[in-house]
Amino acid sequence: SRLALLYNDRAVLENHHVAEFFKTMSENECNILHNMSKTEFREFRSLMIDMVLHTDMSLHFTQVKALKASVQSHHHEGSLEKCLVLNAVLHACDISHPGKTWELHAEWTARCMEEFFNQGDRERENGLDFSPLCDRETANVPVAQVGFINFIVHPMMDVTTDALGCVTKQTSARVNQPWKTIISENRSKWQSLADCEEKKFRASNAKNDVPPPPPVDRGSEDSQQNGAGDMEKKNDRDNSHLIRQKGPILIESTPPNKLTKHKDIVYEIPPSVLSRPGSPIVWGFDAKESITTKPPRPGTANYYSPPEKRKAPISVDHRIRKHALDF
Repeated sequence: SRLALLYNDRAVLENHHVAEFFKTMSENECNILHNMSKTEFREFRSLMIDMVLHTDMSLHFTQVKALKASVQSHHHEGSLEKCLVLNAVLHACDISHPGKTWELHAEWTARCMEEFFNQGDRERENGLDFSPLCDRETANVPVAQVGFINFIVHPMMDVTTDALGCVTKQTSARVNQPWKTIISENRSKWQSLADCEEKKFRASNAKNDVPPPPPVDRGSEDSQQNGAGDMEKKNDRDNSHLIRQKGPILIESTPPNKLTKHKDIVYEIPPSVLSRPGSPIVWGFDAKESITTKPPRPGTANYYSPPEKRKAPISVDHRIRKHALDF
């Protein structure tokens, strides 16, 4: 396909989705990151791309193995790589529907299997080999779901729970895990269906979905009224059909006098929730070593700091540490 050629057959849909996100923001006047500094935007963009690409199932087992090793090393070194944890959280959410109630889980399963079967039909038409679970004639849905829960979902949720326990400084036993009971119940239901040798599963409720109206091309409307000369200037799309709002939106609060900047709230957010720009790539829980430095120069760590000297973690900037040791 065109997208497969564009992304060289690697994480095609994941690459496409994150690329379309940034493209939509830049072209459709909905840049929610407008108030970020360049440093903050680069950090956000890099992190978001990494997180979305790690939802690719081809990276699942590598991701689980790396996170397990990181959690084990945390007990000895007192640090945990942030990207690994955030990637795991998003990936766990992506495959978490077995942890929902049976009604929701069964509906998601039916929709996913219909998507697989449609892909298998396309593969048959093009003379290609079937991808796993994509042949509607041979796929056994209950058995596939039992294996999916046992070998994919449960291990991922377990290691993600351990990682979140390290971040929040709680043991796994104290971290709230409501999904465990629900997953166990759903797995039992799938196993009972498999024991009855039922290969098929009910159809989804997708046919009753209400499709959104097509986007309105305001450029075409304006060109009819004002002539074709203005079409290139106003060729954008209107997203108003995506907002289901009845009546005016009433805002009772008073808006701030100035735009909220990252630096205005950075000291109110716990470091375990959101790290400041330019912070280390790992969470150091027990590191107490520090040096007295002047505020960072341009090109180094982007900490908001007063003009006087301040205490900074030694891992904030390797150049600061090197210069201190050389001195």
